[in-house]
Amino acid sequence: MLPLTVSALLLASLATCSPIDRDRTAAILSFDSTSSSDSLLVARDPKVFNAPLWQAEKNQIAAQYSTKTGGAEDQAKNEKVSGRTGRFSSLAPQHFIEEFDVRKQPVCKDGRGKKCPHGKPGKSGHRLHGPAKKDAKEPMIDVFDTIDELYYGKLSVGTPGQVTSVQFDTGSSDLVVPTIACKNCTAPLFNPKKSKTFKSSKNPFEIHYEDKSGATGMISHDTVTVAGLTVKKQGFGCAFNRLPLNVGSPAFCARAINKVTNGFGDGPNSGLIGLGFPANAASKELPFFMNLVKQKALKSNIFSMYMSRSGKEGSELCIGCVDSAKFSGKIEYYPLNPKATKNIQYYWNIKSGGFSYNGKKPATGPLEAVIDSGTSLIYVSVAAAKALYAQIPNSAPAPKEVGDGFFTFPCNATLAPISLQFGSKQYAMDSRDFNLGQATTGSDLCVGGIIGQDTGDHLAIIGDEFMKSWYSVFDYSKCRVGFAKAK
Repeated sequence: MLPLTVSALLLASLATCSPIDRDRTAAILSFDSTSSSDSLLVARDPKVFNAPLWQAEKNQIAAQYSTKTGGAEDQAKNEKVSGRTGRFSSLAPQHFIEEFDVRKQPVCKDGRGKKCPHGKPGKSGHRLHGPAKKDAKEPMIDVFDTIDELYYGKLSVGTPGQVTSVQFDTGSSDLVVPTIACKNCTAPLFNPKKSKTFKSSKNPFEIHYEDKSGATGMISHDTVTVAGLTVKKQGFGCAFNRLPLNVGSPAFCARAINKVTNGFGDGPNSGLIGLGFPANAASKELPFFMNLVKQKALKSNIFSMYMSRSGKEGSELCIGCVDSAKFSGKIEYYPLNPKATKNIQYYWNIKSGGFSYNGKKPATGPLEAVIDSGTSLIYVSVAAAKALYAQIPNSAPAPKEVGDGFFTFPCNATLAPISLQFGSKQYAMDSRDFNLGQATTGSDLCVGGIIGQDTGDHLAIIGDEFMKSWYSVFDYSKCRVGFAKAK
């Protein structure tokens, strides 16, 4: 298992010497495949299709991406960021901050500013990077042949800070933090009683999925830090066990899960941090990244992701920056499309020409693509999936035991490129990520990683299966998503 490593080389590595930008910052969270407790990537054996795992994710996609209604309440949450009116214009800050590349900026000799020619750089531009702790006992690692299930890392809550772990999810907008009162949650867990700055409320918080997983509890506020970037009074869902506790007390903030999936409960990560838009927050709290934007804390109002595969180290989340050491070529950007969800921006969604096989005309037709780091696979409408697999030789709907919406192809087939079109460019996926393994033990049929699942607003959910091949940049200032070839 390869969780995210948030290491402790603070300002010394990349502090800008510019006096203009000294109050803005950026941070890199690096991931190392050798760590069991501190790395980012979680891997499973792909030799045989894991039906319960992927059926559970498919069910969650159906529930998570139900049709959005839009309306005044969702619009008000978007306007909390900039204080302006207008449905789409409210998303963007009043001026554009050029993307900050951590590999091309001037750096100080000493992060504390002792050798900076322009004076102290303050907290600007620090970079967190370092080796992960080793733990050979992690049960989910398959170092020889893996499927990459999720990406997660460290987060600190409270004063003094208590470290827990969260999945970094661009498809949701809530922060969910586990506490010591949870009987079946993954450690490390947050103890509200030990935080001097913890405040609970009487406002309920609920997330429920079709597969009966989820969290219920109260909205709470506390100091939250990710990679040295801090938001005070960050709102989050503090889920609780259904016990007769006093509402608003620290003991009331505990979490109970009926069934665990996609970042809740029994996974390697404890909680979840959503990197989506305010309108999609069940908690009605401003997401962590949006609070950093509001504070004008970042070098650039962007974050970017590099995802390794199959046990290799190097995955990272760059907050307020891009890292050109992780990609080649130019970043190509595509505008967000709020029209797909009734002019309210819930997701990082962009228009796509659709999926194609072997350079043919896109079989699926145009899609509305949600770039979702919290989803492992790719989900399109049932009709689109049928059309795509019709282009793949000898593919067919999967057997009943695999599940509805899944398709198979011969395991010994040499697949031609499967590509997703943005603008006029085709973005090919790696065939290793498309193959989910044998349909059953000993079968000569393998299951494909593009699944048929109808969603609200006719969205296509583009997960890690695609993102591993393409460095992904989420640009809040210009309301766009960009891709460059991942190294």
